[in-house]
Amino acid sequence: MAAPWGLSATGTLESDGARLSFERPVERGLVHRRAVAEVFVTDFLPLGADEYAVAVQLPRAHALFGDQVPRPGRPPAWDLMLLLECARQAGTVVAHEGLGVPRGTAFLIGTWDLEIEDPESAPEAAEGPHGLVIVVRVRQVRRAGGRVLGATLDLEFMAGDHAVAHSMVTASYLPAVSYARYRLGRRGSPAPTSDAARWHRAGLAVPGDLVGRLRGENGLLSDGVWADGQAEALVDVPPSHPTFYDHPLDHLPAMALLEAARQAATLALPAGAAAVPRRMSAAFERVVELDAPTRVVARVRGADGGSVAGPRVGARFDQLGATACKVDLTFIGAAGDDAAGGGSDRSCG
Repeated sequence: MAAPWGLSATGTLESDGARLSFERPVERGLVHRRAVAEVFVTDFLPLGADEYAVAVQLPRAHALFGDQVPRPGRPPAWDLMLLLECARQAGTVVAHEGLGVPRGTAFLIGTWDLEIEDPESAPEAAEGPHGLVIVVRVRQVRRAGGRVLGATLDLEFMAGDHAVAHSMVTASYLPAVSYARYRLGRRGSPAPTSDAARWHRAGLAVPGDLVGRLRGENGLLSDGVWADGQAEALVDVPPSHPTFYDHPLDHLPAMALLEAARQAATLALPAGAAAVPRRMSAAFERVVELDAPTRVVARVRGADGGSVAGPRVGARFDQLGATACKVDLTFIGAAGDDAAGGGSDRSCG
């Protein structure tokens, strides 16, 4: 178990003489961000062999993570997508500061899991700002020639001595030259980047209120069709999106895929069902290109049979005749008798 952390009167987190501060964000390059407002990590501390503590402060409001139906601007602090972004940033800091992965290295995610312990116990984000400590344990480090090529990270989110969530991610770290060679070999041509893309909706946008978002740029699905516990749509992410494309990329980022999976899964659920995700498990099999259409298909699979009770939805992303990513989501609440059916036929486009 992680050590308990308490917030001192001076705004630091203290445990056994060690201190983590909430005073200012870390250098933005440590979390692969260009905008300081997108940096949630405030401090980093080695705890021992292959174990680190990372402090994060959750935003009270955010253009993406705070854009939620039915309570816009007041999301629960333990929002799944927000915690995923905190996990991404914490793992990135640990890779650079703890494992010595050089700046400019490309990070590729293989698998990524996150489960929230008790979402309904979370405070409101607007009542914050809330601070968390993420204890990161590194294992299965892969090295070659003194360079770290990959690792598995286990992350435990703590609020004081209370466990909020836990996550696991497997990542590979490719030098820039190796990444460019890898991408060229897979594509056969240089990959375009998001900053050079001219974007317009591929079709008719799925209404934001049906996927839990109000702001137009946060709706990531077009030409959707959904009925009988299944949803299908084109993934349509604006390359100018300030969170998903905070800096130029030559692929669709993992966070955008996970949000698109959440939106497609929400469409597949029965009308009126609880659409707050509690657990996510993803496997990334291929880099998702920017210049080819990507389709997501989500299917309700009934109630989860494990530790989390609630409707379970599987999503699959297909591009260029192959599956690029698979995501499993479990939502809060018990699945009713109609959990495998989405009610009447609905379509968009």
